[in-house]
Amino acid sequence: VYQNLLCAHPPFQIDGNFGYTAGVCEMLIQSHLDEIHLLPALPKAWATKGSFKGLRARGGYIVECAWENGKVSSFSVYAGTQHPPNGKVKVRVNGELKTVMPYTGHGQIVRDLIIVAGQSNAVGFDAPGNQLPADPADADVAFWWRCGDPQPDDHDSTCGGKWSRLQAQPRGTPANPGGRQYGNFSNASGGFGPEMSMARRLCSINKAKPLSVIKVAFSGTGFVSNDWNPGNPCYTSLVTEVKIAMALAERDNVKLNLRAFVWVQGESDATSDSSAAAYEKNLSNMLTSLRKELNAPRMTALLGVNGKFGGGSPALSTVIAGQKAIAKNPEMLARFVDTDGAEIANGAHFSAKGTLEVGRRFADALLAH
Repeated sequence: VYQNLLCAHPPFQIDGNFGYTAGVCEMLIQSHLDEIHLLPALPKAWATKGSFKGLRARGGYIVECAWENGKVSSFSVYAGTQHPPNGKVKVRVNGELKTVMPYTGHGQIVRDLIIVAGQSNAVGFDAPGNQLPADPADADVAFWWRCGDPQPDDHDSTCGGKWSRLQAQPRGTPANPGGRQYGNFSNASGGFGPEMSMARRLCSINKAKPLSVIKVAFSGTGFVSNDWNPGNPCYTSLVTEVKIAMALAERDNVKLNLRAFVWVQGESDATSDSSAAAYEKNLSNMLTSLRKELNAPRMTALLGVNGKFGGGSPALSTVIAGQKAIAKNPEMLARFVDTDGAEIANGAHFSAKGTLEVGRRFADALLAH
């Protein structure tokens, strides 16, 4: 190939041009050993600084890379619009083999979104954070939360207005006990709700689907106490937190597909026959309003309550019947999740073990949907 890039074969033959460019690409990236190898044969003359974009690797991946002094300084792997990712991909970088999740949609990350809301068994009031088993999969789940005591305020445990990773939530700075102030969590180590085991189960079943979780929950709340009806403080906080979290994700080029709404609540509305009788209507109205405000008309709703609350009562049976009736209505796109048999810590709350069991049941209900 001459300096003018014409091939030394009269009158003209393009094989040499193709061969030359293929050789350059092979110096920068190779992918024939079931991994993407960055800079496998970088020429010394190019080592000081450089970059490439748009080179293809086997499997339809599109790769970008930059280097300085012969070492990779940054890289990105994209699945390409015609080749969605089939799980994570192995990339050899500076001699180290890494496993990464490729981006999709020209650099956009797509994540499923699970929203968790409700009262104290959604909070995980009696599921101490120091009793949560470790799981390395938590690092791959984006997490946003606000939880604690009613009404939503500066005393809540929060993620600080930024996306974090799945974790037990710290106790925060609860207000002095009294009235509806319960201390956010019963244990100084904070706590966790069903979001932990639900996310872990979903990730273990489908490792190729990145997951995000938004949790907004407040202990001792219900419809009877004007907390979760549209326009009430807890409902408003839920909508506000979800919209802010989704907007920040979009800013970071992350698209969130709202897959399910998890509702763990009903105990407070089972304290009287009248509030229990109104429960089905109130919950139906809230779900309808929430879908409209979040522009998610096909959002799946998963409904559950501690069926052993207070030892059981006719009013609690009415609440459970209300959740089941909503689940039977095909227009409500809902499923009832039976929590019977999950370990309880006391007459009101699931224990840490019970909370983990409840979360797995919610995951299984969604997977069966």
